[in-house]
Amino acid sequence: MINSYRYAGVSYLLDDYPATAAFTLRQLKETEVDVIRVRRSSDSAESDFNPTEINDGTLTTWTGANDGFVTDWYDQEGTNHAVQSTAGSQPLIVFSGTLATENGEAALDFTPSGAHKPPMLCGADNTFKTAWFVGSIKTYNAGNFVTGNQSVDVSGLFLGGTSGGFNGTGANDGTNLPSLSNEDTLTQHIDYWSMRSSKIYIDRDASGETDKGTFAASLANPEIGGRGAAGVYSKAYVQELVLYNSDESGNKSDIETNINNHYGAY
Repeated sequence: MINSYRYAGVSYLLDDYPATAAFTLRQLKETEVDVIRVRRSSDSAESDFNPTEINDGTLTTWTGANDGFVTDWYDQEGTNHAVQSTAGSQPLIVFSGTLATENGEAALDFTPSGAHKPPMLCGADNTFKTAWFVGSIKTYNAGNFVTGNQSVDVSGLFLGGTSGGFNGTGANDGTNLPSLSNEDTLTQHIDYWSMRSSKIYIDRDASGETDKGTFAASLANPEIGGRGAAGVYSKAYVQELVLYNSDESGNKSDIETNINNHYGAY
């Protein structure tokens, strides 16, 4: 069970359940760290921000009435950070001085002005067996991939889409294309994938995992916000992606309680 800090009544996800990689805009460890690097549109200056600074007005004071774009999304569990060095491809975090949010919490906007942005790229693959994602689709695309493998073009995790087989939260390992039957409703969700015993189990908003049949033992994610090699980007707001290269089904309830206590998605 989650071991809350007795002196403050606060529990941090990665202190209780260390992950393989963790990309988020909230604090996941007792010691707060910078989570994003932002470029402001007025002069292309860049600066790092921690979760407190994102939410207390420090970030928007720094950008002023301008836009803020995320150049780096730092991995709170390691050094395999997600980067987008091309200015025109960077996701938005501040629009005309206003913080981008979904359900009241900060989000990376991969769909500014209705367009879509290419994914952010990690330096190497994060191989994983279990994943949690928080965010929402904003516009339906052929396949709204939230993370993908640059070297294995068809593999990754998605939130639905307009192509056949993309019926809801699902995954692709290059051979199998399992997904839930309920298409995304363009609102914030907590999504979950677990690969174990040659199968994949999928869930949304802690409604109970569904056995979706045969699947790869693991996937890899060198990119966040799409599947870039095919140009299949995610028209989405992205708030959190936590990956485990282990079977975390036994900790599912505790981990989802921690996530939902922050986001209140269900």
